[in-house]
Amino acid sequence: MKKTITALNCFMLMFFVFGGQADAQQKREPNTLFPIKQSGVWGYMDRNGKTAIKPQFGGAQFFPGDLAVAFEFYSQNIYIPFYIDKSGRTVWYPKIDHMIPSQIEALLEIQYVLDASGEGLAIAYELGAWGYRLGYIDKAGKYVIQPQFRKAGRFSEGLASVCTQAAQNACGYINKAGKFVVNPRFEQAGTFSEGLAAVSTDGKFGYIDKEGKLPVNPKFEDAGSFSEGLAAVKLNGKWGYIDKAGRMMIDAHLDRAGAFSEGLAKVAVQDPASKPSLLGGMYAQLTFRGKWGYVDTNGKMLIEPKFEDAGSFSEGLAAVKLNGKWGYIDKAGKMIIQPQFDTAGAFSDGLAQVWTGKKMAYIERGGKFFWGPSE
Repeated sequence: MKKTITALNCFMLMFFVFGGQADAQQKREPNTLFPIKQSGVWGYMDRNGKTAIKPQFGGAQFFPGDLAVAFEFYSQNIYIPFYIDKSGRTVWYPKIDHMIPSQIEALLEIQYVLDASGEGLAIAYELGAWGYRLGYIDKAGKYVIQPQFRKAGRFSEGLASVCTQAAQNACGYINKAGKFVVNPRFEQAGTFSEGLAAVSTDGKFGYIDKEGKLPVNPKFEDAGSFSEGLAAVKLNGKWGYIDKAGRMMIDAHLDRAGAFSEGLAKVAVQDPASKPSLLGGMYAQLTFRGKWGYVDTNGKMLIEPKFEDAGSFSEGLAAVKLNGKWGYIDKAGKMIIQPQFDTAGAFSDGLAQVWTGKKMAYIERGGKFFWGPSE
């Protein structure tokens, strides 16, 4: 079936290139550089608000380490992603001579997978008439693992999930030398966290260790990464949390469940009047209608579900959506920064990126504008 560029594709592209809700923000180290937008182009400021990289890019993401993803405008909401270092120098740029339809579609997908947070290695791509292949570069922009994979995840705890070009059961794990440590045999393979990674086989999810053993057998309909000793899993259409032995620690009774952060996890209950989406993945997340709150690691609902959307806690605050606008609450559920933004990111190094219309800004923990707003 021929692929087409849909309105949802374009929305998701803009979401990732220009920032989004709280949990869409990339991981980033403290005291790093912050993307800024001035007169329609992007650059970076330092923590003092001083311009560190002159605005010049079509889009820019946070620095999770030595490199960051920047974008060059191509045409009609199509952007070419590449890597820059903290001086603003282009470290790696794809070889593109003449763009063809299959490559344009490939670029839309690539926006979601490029990642520079993988323990010194970044995911890079090669375009061709067949679409794209993924490999890994070092901080100098040199390939250390040649492009060959259909899917590739960031390195975590020394391993990365990759999927070969095979049609079925093609996902496994490689080390930083590009050698398979866990041979491809899974339908899907997640990122390692706290010694375990979610994998699927025959449509069911379980967890694998670094030796390729399955301490938690595949029996769940979906599964997240471990965080603070617990992982969200879906069973019989509902979400709960298990420990590393696979024991259900918080019963599966929730309609959505996020990862724990600072002792709390965002969870949601479906609006009884709404119907679940027949489509899965990101579309189902975007169209979900319910109320969000927060549970502790014992499963107690510390902040009752009343928000239209919610982010994870970071530096003691979490972004929440109420009456169509985003603000921030503390761990007691008190609204610290009143809802007023169209999108809101997580706090890092005392700042959070927020948007009102097309104007972007950074705010401090008290809600005071630190930089911007600027379009």
